[in-house]
Amino acid sequence: MEDERPVAWTAMPPGVPVFDGRGANVGTAVSALGDVARDIFHGVVVRRQSDSSLVEVLADDIERITTERIRTSLTAGAIDALPVYEGEVGGLQGLIQKVADRLETT
Repeated sequence: MEDERPVAWTAMPPGVPVFDGRGANVGTAVSALGDVARDIFHGVVVRRQSDSSLVEVLADDIERITTERIRTSLTAGAIDALPVYEGEVGGLQGLIQKVADRLETT
């Protein structure tokens, strides 16, 4: 934990664990959402721990992004109550996820 460095949302490493305010692992980061050209951070797409669904955690609910983890102010219950994310997942991780999802359905 001492080796962790805070990073900008644009440098968020995909695949890092996401923890709630109480320290419980609530999921895994899939992709940052935002407008890179305008440096506007919208949130993070998270693969929920409880059921593997993708959900969006809004930027206002993200407390910290580091090289090793993301911390949200939401509780595990609030994460579980989020609707399934239906938008596009960006970047290379998004492309990998699309391919993986298609392979699961074939």
